[in-house]
Amino acid sequence: MRRLWVYSSVLRLGLSAALMYRANFLFTAGLTVLVGVAVQLFLWSAVYGWGRQQTFASIPFAQMALYIACATLSLGLTRSGRVERMVAEEIRTGELVRYLLKPVGHVPYMLSMALAERAVTFPVVLALALIAMWIALPELSFQLAIGQRLVWAVPFLLLGMTLNFLMGLGISYAAFWLDEVWTLHVVKDISLWFLSGQLVPLLLLPSGLRQLSEWLPFQYIAYVPAGILSGLIPMEAVFVLLGRALLWCVLLSSLVAMLWHVGLRRFGAYGG
Repeated sequence: MRRLWVYSSVLRLGLSAALMYRANFLFTAGLTVLVGVAVQLFLWSAVYGWGRQQTFASIPFAQMALYIACATLSLGLTRSGRVERMVAEEIRTGELVRYLLKPVGHVPYMLSMALAERAVTFPVVLALALIAMWIALPELSFQLAIGQRLVWAVPFLLLGMTLNFLMGLGISYAAFWLDEVWTLHVVKDISLWFLSGQLVPLLLLPSGLRQLSEWLPFQYIAYVPAGILSGLIPMEAVFVLLGRALLWCVLLSSLVAMLWHVGLRRFGAYGG
């Protein structure tokens, strides 16, 4: 119970720090995402021939526009923040010893900080997604999307945040053995652009690459939440996707815990 109170305090402090610079928050959470959506819609409008072509791969333009908007918003919400990346620097400089002296676990502590970092973005992203759905879907379809799709999309957004956090933290823990892991973070981010479904819905990929992406955790970062919201993913598939996402959470959590315990045997901090 005491540990839970400590983590809730960390979460509150993280929220206060995230909201300290409100203008920077609004710019990052709102304007940056909107620009990304606008660029994507501009490119897909060209693919659809600026209105001359009503469908592409049997997907109407309105549905594709909704998917692209929701995928960009999902990636903006679930992507790794500064919390996971700064762990590698703390390992390299020896500042990690500060956490070893506290009566808390490092992974839960970092998770609380990461949740605080994303919590302030969640309402903005959710509001923008609702606006996109309202524009792209007419009356009855919009109400149907709210009732059946949004309820399922929110849990997958939370799972996507968790999976991306675990992947980012696992990469940062590689700093126990490597001097620099920034390149690994860049490789992961590039992989997310292609395999998360932000640029192109995964169902449009070649069959081999599509089958591979279906078994990787990247799809839960953008494709699955956006696919559910836009209707590209049928509601019958959500239970299978949910089971796979939970399995990836267990696997990545075990991997991160193993890297932490093995890495601590190599860690050393001297001086003061």
